[in-house]
Amino acid sequence: MTTSDSISAVNYNMKKASFTIFGIFGFIVFSQLNIFACSCPTVSGLEDEIKWKLIQLQAIFSGEIVEINKIPHTRDISIKVKVERTWKGVLFEELNVTTPESPGSCGVTFEIGKSYLIFSSLSDEGNLTTGLCLKNKELEKAENELKILGEGKKPRRNKPSNSFKTKRSFNNLLRLNSNN
Repeated sequence: MTTSDSISAVNYNMKKASFTIFGIFGFIVFSQLNIFACSCPTVSGLEDEIKWKLIQLQAIFSGEIVEINKIPHTRDISIKVKVERTWKGVLFEELNVTTPESPGSCGVTFEIGKSYLIFSSLSDEGNLTTGLCLKNKELEKAENELKILGEGKKPRRNKPSNSFKTKRSFNNLLRLNSNN
């Protein structure tokens, strides 16, 4: 083996060791990061978060997921919910809520047959919509939220709600509901 062969072998081993060290270092650094596609605002304390949701959101309810459908030509899915209890909004015994299809796009993963506590707002198109940042929960795991919300009410009407053409029409229905 010549001197140049020895130098080449040493250089090769040093490069290999450098890549290994940088690879381990990169793995350690990046494995400690929580990287999400959505950035959710935070409110300190569960009670303050629930109060904020009661003020800002258009609908808060619990119900069983009965159907999930992809909405054509979008990246959203429609969730049909059999409403069991309501805390805010004009809610019927059955309604649809939209969410992005993927959790990477802030979508919520729901399962047919399970019941959830659902927090939703009104989209520009007039549909109830929810997302990862609203922290919907399986009903059996939402005891702290339910304690803060209280008993709630059963839905009053049988007519399904698919959409409201404007936020104004939704707010008018809210006013009518609060007068009943």
